[in-house]
Amino acid sequence: MKIIRHFRHLVLSVFLAVAVWVPANSSVFAQAPLNETADPDMQLASLARLIREKRMNDFFSLLTTLANLDHKIKNYDTKSIEKLGQNLTNLFSENESVHYVDKVVDETHGYSLRKVVYMAYTSTDRWIYFTFVLKRGARAWQFTRFSYSIDTIKLFPDKK
Repeated sequence: MKIIRHFRHLVLSVFLAVAVWVPANSSVFAQAPLNETADPDMQLASLARLIREKRMNDFFSLLTTLANLDHKIKNYDTKSIEKLGQNLTNLFSENESVHYVDKVVDETHGYSLRKVVYMAYTSTDRWIYFTFVLKRGARAWQFTRFSYSIDTIKLFPDKK
């Protein structure tokens, strides 16, 4: 019994020595938590407003924060993220206006998965769909997937 107590004390001492030796910001023991939002509807409304106002730099900045695009634990390809930012920034032409932004899909699957799609219609006769996938995290919601697609008006969409 006495040996077990000494062994526990030794293990605790080694753990404490290692914990003191390893810097507090080391990835071994401390990792910044992922961003989660308790009110995803407010964040989604903010993203829709930024689309309506064509403030795509601000949209990308907010999306980067919400979706943890720059978080080390996600390990996303930096060049791909930069390319997404460039594409979003150049999505609308200077003379193009956004007539409206409408939430066209809001699906909840179970307690922990949600898909939201906004459709924007522009003065250049384009519909642009913005899709967000949210998953419940440890404390609140995480934005885990984003995509957008452009659907132009075609009189005969099946013809090439």
